[in-house]
Amino acid sequence: QRRILDYWNMAEISDALSLAAKVLEPEVPVFFQNFCQGLAQKRYACLFDAALDVGFARFYLSDAMLRYFLQQLQEQQVALRVLNLSDNFLTLEDSLSWGRGQSAFFLKLSDLPQMSNTALAALTGYPCLLRLDLSHTAVNDLGLSHLPPLDVLELNGCSQFTAAGLYAALPSLLFRLQLLSLQDVAQIGSEVIEKLLLDAQKYRGKSFGLVQDGALFLALNEGVGAVLLHLKALNSPGTIKRLTLFTPQLNGQDFDELLACERLLIEELTLPQSQFDPAIFPLALQWPLQKIQCLGTAIELTGYVQSDKTVERVVVNDFSSFGQVLDFVNRFAAIGALHIAAAEKLSQEDFFKLVRLCAARQIKTLTLDGQPAWQQIDASLQGFTLPETQYLASWPGLKYIKFGGFDASFEWQDDHIATATLMPFLEG
Repeated sequence: QRRILDYWNMAEISDALSLAAKVLEPEVPVFFQNFCQGLAQKRYACLFDAALDVGFARFYLSDAMLRYFLQQLQEQQVALRVLNLSDNFLTLEDSLSWGRGQSAFFLKLSDLPQMSNTALAALTGYPCLLRLDLSHTAVNDLGLSHLPPLDVLELNGCSQFTAAGLYAALPSLLFRLQLLSLQDVAQIGSEVIEKLLLDAQKYRGKSFGLVQDGALFLALNEGVGAVLLHLKALNSPGTIKRLTLFTPQLNGQDFDELLACERLLIEELTLPQSQFDPAIFPLALQWPLQKIQCLGTAIELTGYVQSDKTVERVVVNDFSSFGQVLDFVNRFAAIGALHIAAAEKLSQEDFFKLVRLCAARQIKTLTLDGQPAWQQIDASLQGFTLPETQYLASWPGLKYIKFGGFDASFEWQDDHIATATLMPFLEG
């Protein structure tokens, strides 16, 4: 740390084009004094791209000291690309007007318990602010109303603003905003998030992402790569395990970019506007998926192993096209059990496809929940055997099954089988 301060005092600094400094608590006053003296002496004539981190300075950094320092930067036309003031006891009163002449930069104002919302009014004159972090502050609806257009806004852990205040601020933000981070923001629920994404999708030509509690909500338009680049730079979310894509149609290029993002390790994939597309999901299976949900289709995977494309159990909770679901299921190298939880939607043709799949893929257990409208299974399936089935217990009313060489008829009383006639008798 001493070496950094000495370096700032050296005359050779005039040869530097960029500089990054992290200043520890006790040395903040000395650092500011020495640096401002250097500015006054024109010692840093070539310094135009600097990053200054005075986070955690706390009792050693006052509003008056910060105002003086930023004023010196402005007078000497020194540009900062990063200014970190986080975790300090600053109100920021009369300090933020400095940024109006700055070029593109990132302003980190997180963890400022005494920050004034009225001080944020100075941000309206920031035309080139790219990223703003107000996490864990008392920012309220008034503070949000002062925000300028941004690429990235972080409001993690903020509880003082309302959904209405966020809606009111977004019209001026949405035409440029690419990523909004709302980690640990309880007042913004799923309905609010969905409305935000739909509005972004409607009024923008570019992609827009929202991060909350380990999940990424993404309105896919053009420029998804820029959103993912910002996501990679965030400090807060860690690994994203849930992904919701608002898009009427998926394409392979979008998935390639999503798969290339290191922060995405998706276990739950939701597509509220897209039909089930079995041609796309082999790409998605490069993630450790456990749930897939599309328009009218919901599938759960248990024990899925990416490396060899095996799965212990596939549960189809709902489907719009059962043929498409079987096409998707058939892409696994091995399946232990298949469970159809919406069997009432099965047609006889669907059922025969299902039995053929189980026979061909050696799926040992087939479970059907629900009661199909038809009451007879009658087809010639010579050479196929029924898998171990668990459907009769939840299929009251089924009267007749015929497979090659095997007939079975049932008489029901209330919810149980009163008489079962099997011809011929099968061992076991």
